[in-house]
Amino acid sequence: MSVEDEKLFQTLRALRLSISKEQGVAPYVVFPDTTLIAFATIRPTTERDMLSISGVGATKFARYGEQFMEIISEG
Repeated sequence: MSVEDEKLFQTLRALRLSISKEQGVAPYVVFPDTTLIAFATIRPTTERDMLSISGVGATKFARYGEQFMEIISEG
C-alpha cells in the first residue's frame, strides 16, 4: 500500500470504529480490514464499484456505503 492508501485506510478504520461503537458491534461486523484495504487501494466511487469488492453486499452498502464513499472521494 502506498503512503496515501495507508492514510485513507486509517481514516476508513476510524469511521468504521465510530459506526461500530454507535451500533454496539465489533468493527469487523461493519467491514473487515481486508475490505477497508480494498477501499483504500481501489477507491470505489459508485455503488457498482463498491459492490464489486469482497465483503460488500447490498445490505452493507445500504447501511454504510454512502458514508464510506464520501470519505473515499475526499481522500
